[in-house]
Amino acid sequence: MNDDLAGRFRRIADLVRSSQDPSSCWSHILETTGFESDPSLSSLAISSDLLSLTKQVQSVFDLEPIPAGVNFLWFGLFDLQKGSQELEGYYVSGWAGNDPDRGWQVYLPKSSYLVSEVLNGIKSRIRRELANEECATPKFELLDYALMLGAAALLTKFVIKALAIQLPVYVGFDSGDWALINEPGTSTFPVKTS
Repeated sequence: MNDDLAGRFRRIADLVRSSQDPSSCWSHILETTGFESDPSLSSLAISSDLLSLTKQVQSVFDLEPIPAGVNFLWFGLFDLQKGSQELEGYYVSGWAGNDPDRGWQVYLPKSSYLVSEVLNGIKSRIRRELANEECATPKFELLDYALMLGAAALLTKFVIKALAIQLPVYVGFDSGDWALINEPGTSTFPVKTS
């Protein structure tokens, strides 16, 4: 990963952690990635997606409560193939250990997979870039990496805030890069980029 991309992701992670307003934070994320004038992204419905995701995560925890031994929650991102369509996979799990690099999964609820209209809207925008064969451009990398992870971090932060989760919470790609977005009682937030 180039330094500019890693730097933008770190700035986005800082924006998310310090934000008190999801809509304003989304605008800042779009500015940081250079997509503020892209109507397909600026029109994504952050508020309604937050309501939906909050209900989904609450339902997961109601059906299968977080067990003892979970030291942190992981909200993971991966490519999800559904029929002929590729969606953004997004799920919640619980881990023991110190961080995603030195931990192990101890909680994967049967209903852990979440549906996000915002993340799928970004994935749709990514598919349009791929159709134009622009996948090797910095613009594509910003969409597929920084914007996707920033959106997931933003959504996750405000979902866990609404549910008053008191565990550390990480958001990241199953392929390895992540950011700590909630750590009760600390002001140090690591980010891992490869």
